[in-house]
Amino acid sequence: MVSPLKMTVALDKTDVDILNVLSENDKGAKISTKDLAEILKISDRTVRYRLNRLKEKGLLKKSMVRTYERKIGVADMIIAVESNPKNHALLANVIDALPPLYYYGPTYGKYNGYWIFAQYPLATPQLCKRLFDEMKDLHLIEDYHLMEAIDYTTKVAKISAFLPDSNWEWSTWYSDIDRTMRTGKETDMGFQEFPNQENFDYKDLQIVKKLVDDAEITLKDLGDVLDLSQPQVHKRVKRLEEIGVIAGYKPYFTLFEDKDGISITCVYKSRKHAKKILYAFGELPFSLNLSMQGTNQYTVIVYLPTSEITSYLQGLNMIREHVDSLFVQFTLHGKSKGYAHLFDTFNMETNSWDMPVQEYLDTIKKMAPK
Repeated sequence: MVSPLKMTVALDKTDVDILNVLSENDKGAKISTKDLAEILKISDRTVRYRLNRLKEKGLLKKSMVRTYERKIGVADMIIAVESNPKNHALLANVIDALPPLYYYGPTYGKYNGYWIFAQYPLATPQLCKRLFDEMKDLHLIEDYHLMEAIDYTTKVAKISAFLPDSNWEWSTWYSDIDRTMRTGKETDMGFQEFPNQENFDYKDLQIVKKLVDDAEITLKDLGDVLDLSQPQVHKRVKRLEEIGVIAGYKPYFTLFEDKDGISITCVYKSRKHAKKILYAFGELPFSLNLSMQGTNQYTVIVYLPTSEITSYLQGLNMIREHVDSLFVQFTLHGKSKGYAHLFDTFNMETNSWDMPVQEYLDTIKKMAPK
């Protein structure tokens, strides 16, 4: 029998209740301390104290907003890069200098180099290909693989699985996989393959930008920055939420020390079982990032303690027989520049996104080895 999970941060019942409400409530991380107190039947003061203590312990991180820029003309791309060993360190500097590439981390697996997240305008779909073709021509990289994230979502860790009285263990997941593949239970996570383009203006973009930069900013502070009244800001935020540009607010917490964790990415394709496999991944109690490249192709990133790698891979071995293709990448802690700055590339005069592609290509040439 595989051993159960262990939490490396001590929590009591009130801590657990708070984290559960933050995870499950419709308002997510934007729920007020007053509402949180009413739900839990405790005082506002206790809620504030507990939240501050969870942050001091390093368990509760800064809240994040989940946005879906595809509805306003910007798409996401995931790139796996095989770096040139001679230029691996230099490549990190090049990636860091390119604004569209907003996250990167060392990766190992089918591709040994960097795992990268990027954004680009839908009007210039070849932007990422041009950047990485240039890196390849200049011998910064040896190969790369582009994966368009048409839609995506995140799932926070299931606290109950980490508590001392939990009966969850890895055999639980193995049984979930077996049962899911036999009974045909599936999910699409509400992904949209062909989302509608929405109307927006510069003020809307600035609201999204500010929330991306600080999801905990108040409506009053938003109004002060954008020279809008609080009711005007509320109306705009509500509309952005209703049309799905603002897709939700997520608390970010980890139930083990960051130094003990690793991200493992599974990229799979299955014509017959794609959504059943997605459902099986969703049964894991760890933090998950799930994205759709197409109806039959998905990328699943799970963040778990390094001590659990072998057990997780045993589950992937069960899934492997149900896919048409699959590869796994291990990614160490990387660097995130955030993507709020990319909203500045919107040109108000032309009413379009205008990323300076040639400027990015010139940067690559300038930094490449001579």
